[in-house]
Parts: sequence; C-alpha cells; structure tokens
Amino acid sequence: MESVLNAAGDKSKLVAICKTISQNIISPVASQIKIIFAVTNGLIKDANSASDGWKIFIQFFDDCVICSHCRKETSVNSGENSFDFEWKLDLKFSLDLEKIVKVDLELKGLRCHEEMPVEQQKKLVDLLAQMVVE
Repeated sequence: MESVLNAAGDKSKLVAICKTISQNIISPVASQIKIIFAVTNGLIKDANSASDGWKIFIQFFDDCVICSHCRKETSVNSGENSFDFEWKLDLKFSLDLEKIVKVDLELKGLRCHEEMPVEQQKKLVDLLAQMVVE
C-alpha cells in the first residue's frame, strides 16, 4: 500500500483520501474522550465487535468531501455502573481535499445499565453534552 501511495505522490487525491481513513486522524479525539471519562466516570474501551466497531464513511458532494468516523465505546465498569455510547467525527474537506473546512463531533446513543442510579445517568448525559463540538 505504501508503494502505491508513494507512486501517486503527495498532491494526489487518492493519497488525501487514504490519509482521512487513518487512525492517526481520530486519535486526538478518541484519546480526549477516553481521558475525560477516566477522570469522571471510569475507563472506557472500544466496542470490539464487527457491527459496533469503527466505521468510516466517505461522501463526495459537488462542493466538498466529508469523511465520517463512527465509533462505539463501552465502559470497563460492570453491573449497574456499565454504559456505552457512540461518537461520530465528521471532517469536511474542500473539494480538492487540500484543507479541512469544518469539524463536527457528535456523541449519541448513551445506553446505561437499567439499575444505574438516575443521578449517575444524568452525570453521563451532561458530560456527553459538554463534549459536543460544532
């Protein structure tokens, strides 16, 4: 793969697209989400299943290209303190793929264990709401 990208050259749209699907592009966001949860609600980890894991979508429009990274996280906690949620990072690029023009982070689908105290659920909802960036 590396030889194909080298042959295409740094100005290639193929190279630009390949760079958008690298884990390096999302690692700052993923790391920050993990740190925030570790400090306030315990550790989280990737949901490592084929249907819930990391999904990447690339959409081509007349005026831009959007690369979306969707991930599901689950708590390391067990029992009534367990929860999971999804997040989506949208990177909107100029049509020539030379610059990022907009970044959106969406956190959604919080599911808490049915016996989790309401106060803890509210704390998680508030935390997710604070992390949304548009």
